[in-house]
Amino acid sequence: MRLESCKHFDTELFIKQLKIWKKEKEKLMERLEEISVLPSVNNNGIRSSEVSDPTAKLAIKRLEIEENIKDIERCEAIYEVAKKSLTKEELEVFELFFEPDKPIWKGIDDYTYSHYTSRMCLYRERRKILEKLDRLIAGKCDMW
Repeated sequence: MRLESCKHFDTELFIKQLKIWKKEKEKLMERLEEISVLPSVNNNGIRSSEVSDPTAKLAIKRLEIEENIKDIERCEAIYEVAKKSLTKEELEVFELFFEPDKPIWKGIDDYTYSHYTSRMCLYRERRKILEKLDRLIAGKCDMW
């Protein structure tokens, strides 16, 4: 599902989508809990091309949801491994742009002021970090 996007991999998009996938994972977990209760059998005589057994339909749906959850968990694991590979300084810059605890512009101003550097140097460092993560994450995607 999600790892198919590794063919034309974009690290920045991957990181941004991961936040969306985490929310989606929570919804999928809720749906999985909801469908774990089997409905009563309904033999109303209507025929269709779908599987007619409600239990089989439910089992298929459960498998689809579980597979989607596993895909999200794989992406989360790849992200965490790649993030752990960053040095302390790289992690600080990474979190400034991708996991900010304040507006990015404010974080950039504070960082450049406290580290006696320019915005240009900071963005250059950001690009280097993204290239490093790109190599690591795209390489991990190839394994899956």
